[in-house]
Amino acid sequence: MTFDEVDVSRWDTLQTEPMGEEGKLWVDDPMVPGRWLFKPRRLQRDRRHGGFPRGDDWAEVLASGAAAAIGLPAALVLPASRAGQLGVISRDVTAGRRLVGGNELLFALDCTYPATKVGTVRGYSLDRTFAALDELQVGAPPCPGAPTQTAASVFAGYLILDAWIANQDRHHGNWGVLDDQTGADPPFLAPSFDHGSSLGFQLHDAVKAQKLTGGDVAAWAARGFCRPMDGRPRLVDLALVAVRTVGAPAGHWVDRLGQLSGDDESSLLEALPDGRMSQVSRRFAQALMTTNRRRLLDGP
Repeated sequence: MTFDEVDVSRWDTLQTEPMGEEGKLWVDDPMVPGRWLFKPRRLQRDRRHGGFPRGDDWAEVLASGAAAAIGLPAALVLPASRAGQLGVISRDVTAGRRLVGGNELLFALDCTYPATKVGTVRGYSLDRTFAALDELQVGAPPCPGAPTQTAASVFAGYLILDAWIANQDRHHGNWGVLDDQTGADPPFLAPSFDHGSSLGFQLHDAVKAQKLTGGDVAAWAARGFCRPMDGRPRLVDLALVAVRTVGAPAGHWVDRLGQLSGDDESSLLEALPDGRMSQVSRRFAQALMTTNRRRLLDGP
């Protein structure tokens, strides 16, 4: 697996992306299939270390690679630059369909649901999400090589991915359904996307080094939770509840995770271009992934 750097400075700019933080642009190059969303790397600010480049760029790329490693449908993300600004490009997952956000789906079933709420959302839960997928008869996205899946079992796979990479931002607009506006085909769950809040992306290297030296990575991993969901469930607990709720089809994603090793995680991290990610961040990310993989495989 390799993640080659892509310069999109000369690519056509199609439009700005209104959702999320400023600076995101949809771009296109006739030589590269599909539309791509360029996301610039951001600065992280904290009282102790001031401003420093946060790792949402490399986190997105690694999350894309992690999803591919277990065969989970997810956006392809590559390191990119535009006019000297570092960032990533994420390939459009809509395939010509309309993306309906999870918040819209939940609101469609309950007009009192706070669809525009940001942060932790009261009423946003695993049970409500599964109920929406079932009641709206949402199908599963293509999962080559996997046994027959449902939308719920693939969503459980997304939560397995979140727990593995410590993605704490599976908010109700951070997943969705692809709707065929002609009505010819039924809707299906969109591939997973937007995984920048992963792998300790926001921590300064000095903090990561301290946790590595002090053996505190496991404790930090255990505190990982899904911030947007009601009650802020812990990531590993949430993923395992989802698998138990759905049953055997969702267990496939745990089985795929069990086929991997620390060497596979190391190879994934080393595939990033030089200069994108510090060695301390690589070591911390691998320790975090290995810890969370074992927690998922060992169960509650």
